Amino acid sequence: MKTYEYIFAAIIMVAILLAAVFLTSISAPLYRSTSDVEQLKMTAQKVMAQILLSPGKPEDWGENITLRASDLSSFGLAVSTVFTREAFVLDPDKVQRLSQTLPKSLSILPERILELLSLGSKKTGFEYGIRIEFIPALNIMMNLSLDRKVNVIVISEQGMPAKGAKVTVGAVFPFNNEVLLERAYGSTDENGRCTLDLTFSSPALLIAAVDYYGVQGVAVKAVGANTNAYFIGSFLLSSSLISREEAYQIFLTKLPSGTINVGCVRYELTYNNEEINGYYAYEMNGTEPHTVAVVAVADGGLIAAWKIVPESFGPSAKEIPLAYMVERSVKIGFSSYTVRLWVWRMSW
Repeated sequence: MKTYEYIFAAIIMVAILLAAVFLTSISAPLYRSTSDVEQLKMTAQKVMAQILLSPGKPEDWGENITLRASDLSSFGLAVSTVFTREAFVLDPDKVQRLSQTLPKSLSILPERILELLSLGSKKTGFEYGIRIEFIPALNIMMNLSLDRKVNVIVISEQGMPAKGAKVTVGAVFPFNNEVLLERAYGSTDENGRCTLDLTFSSPALLIAAVDYYGVQGVAVKAVGANTNAYFIGSFLLSSSLISREEAYQIFLTKLPSGTINVGCVRYELTYNNEEINGYYAYEMNGTEPHTVAVVAVADGGLIAAWKIVPESFGPSAKEIPLAYMVERSVKIGFSSYTVRLWVWRMSW
């Protein structure tokens, strides 16, 4: 019996030794993998803080159409004011400079952003890749019925109808050598729908402003207007010559009742004798706070432009490899958004 006991004990000891060798061989790669994931997490959080809390340098790079991507020494989307700077409030002009639909010299390529965020360079290669998504807190859809009533549908970020949301719709349109503004107010039903009756003629620009228990959103729709134009800072870039030396800014204010009001104010328009990628550059002599759009009259028609918030910036979602994701709630102009940042290693 003792011989069998010795054999059995030897087998157990060999098994223990083999298990120890196996665990030792996998522990180092496992440790490195955990360390790499933690480093990726720290990098994503650092990049998100830089993007959302820094205004970048120069601080007015969003509204200054003379600045190009090569002129930036630091990148950030935060608003920059002389007196105060609110956390997680982004500059609409800086956000729209990420849109690849802008004139080529004004949009910023992802490779340049990676360089400014110290994530690599074209010469040495990029260590990380990023993708930024801008998700509206309220999905606002607007359409016209056959009797020209304006139908507004409001859906929450989670896909649920926003019942009881306060809705304001403004219609801006030319009439008898003037630019008029018509407004209508209402609230959404249990299906998140609201129908408003406005009197306006085509061409026109419709602006729907929604407040849903403090969460705000804006939607813009052109009806027969020329939208081949851009609104950046105090500039209106138009593919067509503008016949009048004036433009009308459409801005939003919140009333004490919680209702959002749509306003319209006239500004002088000056052509600065330069073109940007085929667009005539006109400058207004000021801008209103929370201006969402601008219109101008050209040969009897209406030119309309508004602030662009791109859905995403960077590679498509299908191209994203194993990545770490972080998100934050922000304000862009008058609207609430969720910013979602994906960060991944280009090589492990």
